[in-house]
Amino acid sequence: MKISNRNILKKGSLWFSILIAIFAFSIAIASLQFSGKAGLVPLLVSVVVGALTIIAMISDAIPRLSKILTPGFFEVENLDKVLGKDTASKDEMQKTGEGRAVLQILFWCSGFFVLIYFIGFIPAIGLFAFLILRFYTKLSWLKSLVGDAIITGFVVVVFHFIFGFELFQGVLFGAIAPPL
Repeated sequence: MKISNRNILKKGSLWFSILIAIFAFSIAIASLQFSGKAGLVPLLVSVVVGALTIIAMISDAIPRLSKILTPGFFEVENLDKVLGKDTASKDEMQKTGEGRAVLQILFWCSGFFVLIYFIGFIPAIGLFAFLILRFYTKLSWLKSLVGDAIITGFVVVVFHFIFGFELFQGVLFGAIAPPL
């Protein structure tokens, strides 16, 4: 029986993803033991990391779902069209494309934090998820709205109803600005 390098890589990736998911959910469980709101940030981060890891494992296991679950957030497509074929060598074009992708990611993350500060977690997650799905991944309006409803609903159910946390409301809705 011949074992290919691809199968070894896939199994290694699966085990690594399983370890990340276990670690993330262990942090989530441990953060529930913290007093007051001290566990809110580790809980939020670990649930998101665990959920994204599970989505990545599912998309690896079922390739047909890969296009739906991972719409290529960090891919720079049509690099030749963006930079022009004759303007730089292939390595320079690759670096410029990567730099452009990093700037886009920084823009989206900064915008998300500004939204959280002004309008709070729940509206910011809803608005941000919709904007990312519609304009960055270029999904249809309907798929963007459905994806947004699923993401925002998940956050509301987990953090508000299950864990009973009151997330930051945003300074426009009367919350006191946290010290920066």
